[in-house]
Amino acid sequence: MGIVMENKFDQSSNPSAVTDWYVKGLDAYNNKEYSNAIIYFQKVIKVKPDHEVCYNGMGNAYRFSGHYNEAIECYQKAIEIKPDYVSAYYSMGNTYAIMGNINEAIECYQKAIEIKPDCAEAYFNMGDAYSTIGNYDKAKECYQKSIEYYQKVIGIKYRTVDAYNNMGDAYRNIGNYDKAIECYQKAIEFEPDFEVSYHNMGSAYDDIGKYNKAIEYYQKTIEIKPDYERAYFNMGWVYIKIGNTSKAVECFQQAARLGLLDSQVLLAQQGISW
Repeated sequence: MGIVMENKFDQSSNPSAVTDWYVKGLDAYNNKEYSNAIIYFQKVIKVKPDHEVCYNGMGNAYRFSGHYNEAIECYQKAIEIKPDYVSAYYSMGNTYAIMGNINEAIECYQKAIEIKPDCAEAYFNMGDAYSTIGNYDKAKECYQKSIEYYQKVIGIKYRTVDAYNNMGDAYRNIGNYDKAIECYQKAIEFEPDFEVSYHNMGSAYDDIGKYNKAIEYYQKTIEIKPDYERAYFNMGWVYIKIGNTSKAVECFQQAARLGLLDSQVLLAQQGISW
């Protein structure tokens, strides 16, 4: 697939072991042990070369380990085996987007939607893609479609908290901040410790200039997840906006100590240590 990895596991091609290898591959993937996941998926494919789910899983493992070309190859192979494989098109779109190949990403999302017209995530990510290339009318259209389909499936096909959070992001992206905040609040009602929605709500309040509320929700995010570096970084910018430079620097320093490159670069440019 382009990357040669030493296989430290049993090289047997006994078909009876396929299920065991597949399960081990999933476990490794879920534990972010992507190299091991790839090894196990490769073992399955050696015995069962038409296993499209393994190709898709291996593509995801390559993507999350930063090997994007190999990921694309895997998704293409999965689609070759199963031409209506929505997940492979969607994941390939995400990979192209990371690589900066926005037109290819849009094509993949469109293909996923052709196969599954109510694919809310594909509409949402296609909105992001159109925003990246400055086509804001198309982006807004995609975000609105994602909202429509998220509303239809809440509590049915998706984890409710994720649906509300993603719908909040879509509303925020089209400038409807009141509806965005309402959705984030709904997500928090379903899962009171869901730090992502607290963070997003802080960002929404920041967008509309309610800085004290933004700080309140960023602080709540950190209370739930103390190593949420982006919350520190964004809160730092809010403190800049309200003129509290010392607090801003503290936030940027903490984000930098947690490993956020954006904050490290910002402080280095100002000659400030962390």
